[in-house]
Amino acid sequence: MAPRVGLTVLKGDATETEALAGAMKGADVVVSCIGNVDQQLVMERTANAVLSIARDQTTQPKCIFISSLGANGTSFIIKLVSILLGGRKTFADYDRADRLIDAENKVPYVLVRPTGYRDEPSTGTYKAFRKKITFGKLIARSDVAQFMFDATQSDQWNGPGGVQLVGQKE
Repeated sequence: MAPRVGLTVLKGDATETEALAGAMKGADVVVSCIGNVDQQLVMERTANAVLSIARDQTTQPKCIFISSLGANGTSFIIKLVSILLGGRKTFADYDRADRLIDAENKVPYVLVRPTGYRDEPSTGTYKAFRKKITFGKLIARSDVAQFMFDATQSDQWNGPGGVQLVGQKE
């Protein structure tokens, strides 16, 4: 699939600060879809690198980050399930990254916490909440991507508290 006009997709190691700084130079928006896989703890390091680089730019890009429902006290039940499925160290890394991002006061950011992913076609709809939620319907990955794109176009979800994102599938 070809990128949209004006969109640059870069692949690389988000924990390599020099490469990341080059990729972010002059960017209007940075989207981080990083996640811990196979006990590779990259969430906190990536969040720290992205925010540090963004802070040093003349005009800070909007930074959009994926996190996890349950992080930063959003759902104790989901936190327990996440720890059981992924391990305590993995979830702790998500939690540290989430808190680091949510404390940012210079760089505009959106912190997205999906309830859980479905590998199914997009429904074209989702619900986003500022309030804490305990449970919600799983959401198609493409609907999460749509929300993240929508968040690049609006300041509605910027800033502290993050966004809890749930699916609309019946």
